Amino acid sequence: MLKVQNKLGEALDAYRHALAICQQLVERDKSNGGWQSDLSWCYNKVGEVLVAQSKLPEAVDAFERALAINQRLVEQDKTNTDWQSDLAAGYEKVGDIALSQGKAAEAFAKYEVSLGIRQSLADQDKTNSSSQSDLAASHEKVGDALKARGNLEGAAAEYQSSLSIRRVLTDQDKSNTDWQHDLIVTLQKLAAAEAMVQGGDHSQAAKTLLQEAAKLAADYQGPDRQGMIDSINEASQTLAQ
Repeated sequence: MLKVQNKLGEALDAYRHALAICQQLVERDKSNGGWQSDLSWCYNKVGEVLVAQSKLPEAVDAFERALAINQRLVEQDKTNTDWQSDLAAGYEKVGDIALSQGKAAEAFAKYEVSLGIRQSLADQDKTNSSSQSDLAASHEKVGDALKARGNLEGAAAEYQSSLSIRRVLTDQDKSNTDWQHDLIVTLQKLAAAEAMVQGGDHSQAAKTLLQEAAKLAADYQGPDRQGMIDSINEASQTLAQ
């Protein structure tokens, strides 16, 4: 643990050093969007290390500083899709911390803004698989927040939206283990939400989803294959009780 903490400390020092350099560059030319974007990146990296160190208030401050920069950049150039994607990611980073702290309503608000941006980017280029994958992930984050708020049907709807996208992506490239992994995870999330909804055919729907997840996991060749299989089996056993 000490070794890991030392590495994190070294990483934090390095990113803060880079941050200081970026701040100096921005001060020289505040109209330089590239330097502003680099400054935002540094704040995000600092925030990520602080999250790993469990220093969440400091991490939020770093992420919000990055988010403010990204908001200004997008306002300056609404055609820059890279900056729009960075802005969406910024909202997600703040939302992730809020959700981890039990602030589901706050997380939902951040995720909803991000989803709007992700949807717009995906609509601009429906052939861009990265944008489609980001959109699927964004739907899941909204679903996670809704589930935490007790809105199981709303969460299931978001997971279903994500699942539809992930099915298409996986069909387009059956060799992509990352997309296979994401599809299996989404199936499990939707199954868990369905299992918690009372009445109707939700229990059977959950079983069917887990069966599909199990079949995919059996063929999945990622390093976490056995862990996924175990997780699906445990969920299936719980559902059968």
